[in-house]
Order: sequence, then C-alpha cells, then structure tokens
Amino acid sequence: MDWHSLSEVDYVREATICICSSQMRFEIAEAAGNRVAQMESLKQRNFYSSITTLQEMEKIFDNPFDVNINGKARNIRPRFKNRYFFYLSQTFQAFASNNLSFSTILSSATTSKNARYALTRNVVGFGPKQASLFLRRIGFSNDLAILDTHILDYLQIARNIRPKLSMLSNLCVYEKIENEFANIASEFNHIVGTVDLAVWITMRVAKKEMAL
Repeated sequence: MDWHSLSEVDYVREATICICSSQMRFEIAEAAGNRVAQMESLKQRNFYSSITTLQEMEKIFDNPFDVNINGKARNIRPRFKNRYFFYLSQTFQAFASNNLSFSTILSSATTSKNARYALTRNVVGFGPKQASLFLRRIGFSNDLAILDTHILDYLQIARNIRPKLSMLSNLCVYEKIENEFANIASEFNHIVGTVDLAVWITMRVAKKEMAL
C-alpha cells in the first residue's frame, strides 16, 4: 500500500486488523477490519465524534464472521468481543476529544519510530508490535520489526535472546530487542522488514514440519 493514497476509513480498517490479530487468527481479524470499514456511520465526515458510530460498532462483533482458513469456509464467532469494542470505542472517543486522526498522526511524524510512538500513545490496543504492523501494512515504513513469537523464537536461536512477552509492551525494551534484530538484518544486507518477513515465514514452516 501507499499510505498517502489511503483514506481515513482505510486506516481504521488496518488498525482494527492489527488490534484484533494479537488475540485471534489473522483471517478473523481481517474479517473484523472489513466489517468495521463497511459501517454506514463511517460515511459521515466527523465519524469519530458520532454516537451513531459507536452504536453501530458495538454490534460488529455480535455476529459470526465468514472466513476461509486453510481452504475451508468457516463460520466463527470472535472471542473477547467486548475487549475489541472497548479498544476501538476508546480510540474513537480519544481522537474526537483531541482532534486527532490517523492521517494527522502519520502526517506529523518525522520518522517511523516517531509515528510508532505517537500511535502507541493514542490508539488503545496498540502496543509497539501492533503499531509496527500497522505502519508496515499501510506502507509507511519497512524498517521496523514486528516482534511476534516466530521472530522471538528465531532470536533465541540466533542470539540467545529470551525476553518475556509481557516485557515487549514497554517501548524501550521493544526497541532494544529490535536493534538486535536490525543487526542481524544488516548481516544479510537487507532491510529489517525484508528479513523480518523471511524469518517469519521460515520459522512458521519449520514449526509446522516439527509438529508433523
């Protein structure tokens, strides 16, 4: 994607996917993002401050999502639906109160790390990983690492780094580990985003083969 060409609704969709994907399969998170983006209330100009938007959003997770997982059509009711509504509704209300939007946050950011910091401060449900994934998906930056379990398992093998997942919500800790991964990426002579994706795919496949 080219973040300059995306609408505010596009950003809302991507943010929803990134928030939900931390607790549910990506296919379900993507379905949630699509459903949020299709809300009628988002056609309003100032939808962040609209009560109608919150009322419509509250119903988003009440119905099952039709998703395709490993080639099989499934009808799945999302878990933790109240949590996701809380994250999104709190973000919308904070944006409305502070005259913010994803567009203004991104446009005012001078670096990718600056954008990530601003997102983690203003988007409820965004930790460093979710904010990094958001920036990667919209095409804002490809130099931030998405430290999920696959990457962390690789870092344990490659650098004997074993951080607790709970510690990664701290941005300083996250960036310290991210710098270690950046050093590995430089050894491959590629940017962080490229090596991050390659390692993620490799570790995911390796785990599946080990399970078999």
